[in-house]
Amino acid sequence: MSGRVKTSLNIDGRLWRRIKERAAREGVDISDYLERLIRESLPEESLGDLMDEDLVGYYESIDFEPLDLGTDSAKIIREMRDERADKLSRQ
Repeated sequence: MSGRVKTSLNIDGRLWRRIKERAAREGVDISDYLERLIRESLPEESLGDLMDEDLVGYYESIDFEPLDLGTDSAKIIREMRDERADKLSRQ
């Protein structure tokens, strides 16, 4: 991540007072408060920061068989768990 950049903004006076009040209420300085608001308004940037770049755009298809709706759901779940346990034991 790069360093901070000093900038100037022209903001409505009432809005500026509200920003200052909220930052003070949260116990953070205005720069940190505004930076957080900006980051939260750019979710794709925040998500990219959280995810390993190798995983961005990763796609894996899910393959499944249609269920027989006449089958007991507990039996279906048990079969799925057994299949998963079997796959994991072979890894």
